[in-house]
Amino acid sequence: MNQMVVRVPPGPAAKVFGILYFILGVVFLPFFLLPALVGGGDQQPLALGFALFMPIGYAIMGFVGTALFCWLYNVIASRVGGIHIELDPASIT
Repeated sequence: MNQMVVRVPPGPAAKVFGILYFILGVVFLPFFLLPALVGGGDQQPLALGFALFMPIGYAIMGFVGTALFCWLYNVIASRVGGIHIELDPASIT
């Protein structure tokens, strides 16, 4: 069955991707914290603050970026058509 994606709702999509980006930021948090803790020096508080803010900032940017992308997709798809996808209802279990 061939169907077309003609509209992606920006709000729900942005919310889901914002949460996914937050989780991804938490996964990468140790890679930012370790150099900040080991490095020491005058910039250590700044580096720690950045590392701890990174998951939140990543989530915000993911939310805004996804909402913008969905809006832009909707504008383009309304003019030139959406993305065609093929669905197989028999494979749903």
